[in-house]
Amino acid sequence: MNCCSQDSSTAARSTRAHSVALVTADDAFDVSVANGTRNLLAAAGMEIVLDQTYAAKTADFSSIMAQIKSKQPDVVFWGGLEPEVLN
Repeated sequence: MNCCSQDSSTAARSTRAHSVALVTADDAFDVSVANGTRNLLAAAGMEIVLDQTYAAKTADFSSIMAQIKSKQPDVVFWGGLEPEVLN
């Protein structure tokens, strides 16, 4: 288990959040983090209302943001490289 997935499980248990959008880059590291995170979120009783991957080096996240908005999750867990996520 890696540190990032463990932290997401702890956060899920310590909030009143019930639903989560999981957005992840499609590189090997972030896919691995997402796989572990899915299991931990399920164990914490969280409903994953959106499970979306995006291609590394994506510059336009408007379609993903629209999907997140339509699902209205309590929490968004976004895994990716900083330059992509902060674009």
